[in-house]
Amino acid sequence: MVETEIWPNLLEVCRTKKVKVCLTNARLSERSYKKYKKFGDLSKNLLSRIDKIISQSDRDSSNFINLGYPSTQISTSGSIKYDLAPDPALIEKGKMLYQNSWNNSIVVCAASTHDGEEKIILSAFEEIKASNKSVKLIIVPRHPGRFNDVYELSKKYSQNVVKKSQASINDLKEAEILVGDTMGEMTLYLSMANISFVGGSLVKIGGHNLLEPASLKVPIITGRYLYNFKEISENLIKASALEVVSNEQELLIAMNNLIDSKDLRLSMLEAGYRVYAQNKGALYKQLTTIETLLPKIAWGF
Repeated sequence: MVETEIWPNLLEVCRTKKVKVCLTNARLSERSYKKYKKFGDLSKNLLSRIDKIISQSDRDSSNFINLGYPSTQISTSGSIKYDLAPDPALIEKGKMLYQNSWNNSIVVCAASTHDGEEKIILSAFEEIKASNKSVKLIIVPRHPGRFNDVYELSKKYSQNVVKKSQASINDLKEAEILVGDTMGEMTLYLSMANISFVGGSLVKIGGHNLLEPASLKVPIITGRYLYNFKEISENLIKASALEVVSNEQELLIAMNNLIDSKDLRLSMLEAGYRVYAQNKGALYKQLTTIETLLPKIAWGF
């Protein structure tokens, strides 16, 4: 099982069938820890059915131990999100799309946005466009069911809005805003960008994967609700690779600072990529630990 996917019925079936269980890349935020803590012995009993836990951070390990999980059965590996490997074909496709349409423009990619964030992003972009016509915006809603809503909203802020699924190169050349209404192409969108904003963070969602832009050497802005990525965000902040904002005005300032300063963009993208590269290796550690649960097989030769 991965992260916080702790299913009581599954654990009970595994226990009765004598199936080993490992919770890998595990995380337990302060928010989740407090919820589990309320149930005391029930939470302890639930966790006792897990043979091993491999946590993303020492903080996560401590939270599990404080719920009563044995310290001898838990280890810390780091997050496998650092082992993210962007698709080279999508990177190349994104760069070609940029060169053939928005070449020499500054492109901001707002990734994995939620309801309530798009208005803030679009308002900030509208203000930036008033003084800098060369800036472009890619906005990629988190949920496919909102693609058309965000497209319609974007048209209130610009007359030149296109959907990725319908846009030709000529359409994109004329566009100011591209709505990313396709699945599995975040790497492509970020490869077109000079600046990124990672959503789920200006509203109380807890943030999304900050390592996607870091792995692609794109400077990162995010909101303050980051409890799902606490360890990763702290590492990026310490490295001066992440700008955290709380509202539209702060977002506007952060975007303008990065638009105006190539040196700032360069320093942030290099710092972000270092954090990403230096923390790789969690996947190998986790697989090695999982391997200890596997039965020894006698092959007979």
